[in-house]
Order: sequence, then C-alpha cells, then structure tokens
Amino acid sequence: SKVVQCHGSLSSGRCLACKKKVGCELMHQSLAIGEVLHCARSTRRRSCGGVIKPDITFFGEPIQPRVNKMLHKDSAKVDLLLVMGTSLSVAPVSMIPSYIPKDVVQILINREPVVGPKNRRQQWQGFHYELLGDCDTVISELLKLLRWDDEKEEDKKKKAAKMASPELSVGKNYMLSTQRRNRILFDGAR
Repeated sequence: SKVVQCHGSLSSGRCLACKKKVGCELMHQSLAIGEVLHCARSTRRRSCGGVIKPDITFFGEPIQPRVNKMLHKDSAKVDLLLVMGTSLSVAPVSMIPSYIPKDVVQILINREPVVGPKNRRQQWQGFHYELLGDCDTVISELLKLLRWDDEKEEDKKKKAAKMASPELSVGKNYMLSTQRRNRILFDGAR
C-alpha cells in the first residue's frame, strides 16, 4: 500500500490478551454505544474476555516500525507532501516534513498554522502553501476546483500541478490571507 498510517487505523482492533484481530464493524459498534469491547474467543478450557484495543497508536506508545522504514525508504521519491489535521508537535511524526527534499511542494491542510519540526528547524523551510479551515471543507473545495469527479487521470495531474502554482484564484468560499501570500483561508480557519 502507498498509504502509511503513522498512528494506525480504527479499521481493526486486537485483543490485548490473545491478539485476535477484530474488524471495524465491531469496533465502531462498541464506540457508538460507549462500551469497551471484549474478546469473544473461547477454547474448551476458558473464554478470553480480553480488552480489544483499536489498531491505533496512543500517546506514549511507539509507532509501528513500518513508519520509520518507509520514511527513510521513500523520502527521496516523494513528489508532494500533504499534511492534514495535526498540531505537528509530537515526534517522530512531526519530523516528517524535514526529511522531504526542499524542492518538493509541501501543503498544510489544517484549521490553524503549525510551527513544524523543532530540532531540525534550520533545514525545514516551512510549508509552501497553507490551506486553513476544516479539512473536509478544504478537500471539498479542492475537489471542486480540480473537477476530479468528472475528469480523466491525466487531466487531474495537470490540474493538480496548476494548483501548486501561485496563480491560484480566489473563490467565493475561500480567500487569500493578507498576512501571507501562500496562506488560503477556508471556513473553520482559526
């Protein structure tokens, strides 16, 4: 897969006792009613009953080794970095932008601006573009601008390249910031 989920996913979970994997449907049902999900696996001797933990990384837990492996393996191949919905304040994920070559366009889609990597700050030049607002709103507007719902793949790539240029026009649902030329404000921006 080309997607590396740094902090895991709610699409599955595992029993902390027996490691049985559970699908997203059971996870979502238990979350919806606010109950802790317990393992239903049983043997002839006993039932497990262990707590099912979502396959996500909680604060203080180490991230999956695949994240670091893929970061080092793929950083030279990246042609665009999209950073969405984050404070970018906790390492090692906060360090990802500083690993990407300087000529690669980096776009932040977030409610508010972020500072970025602290201990490698002199190497990281900041985001090329900041699209500030609710992530869903920003993505919806981008999809409309790109007309990705009705175009062929080649046309999508051409339009995406055009979007990364400073000639982006101002529309009725967003506006350029008067403070920074590369900052575009959408509904929900803080």
